[in-house]
Amino acid sequence: MPLGRSETHISILLDNICEKLSDYVRATRKSDNQLMIFNLMSPSGGMNPIMSEVDIIQDGDLNKSLEHYVSAIYYILYLLKVLCH
Repeated sequence: MPLGRSETHISILLDNICEKLSDYVRATRKSDNQLMIFNLMSPSGGMNPIMSEVDIIQDGDLNKSLEHYVSAIYYILYLLKVLCH
């Protein structure tokens, strides 16, 4: 089985994505109220300069919902795989 399709490889990829999402937040642009996701930190390590252009959407779990959504999607895909085989 190619590495790209192995369950272990996919699991590792999703774990890495979930981990990286801890730096991202949901927000709406002040100019047009458009929902967006962005990294709080700039590539240089400081705060993202677009912070003044957005309103961050606070959620009850300290902005960890994006990470939880990806984990939930992975779990659903895993259940579908188990049920279909």
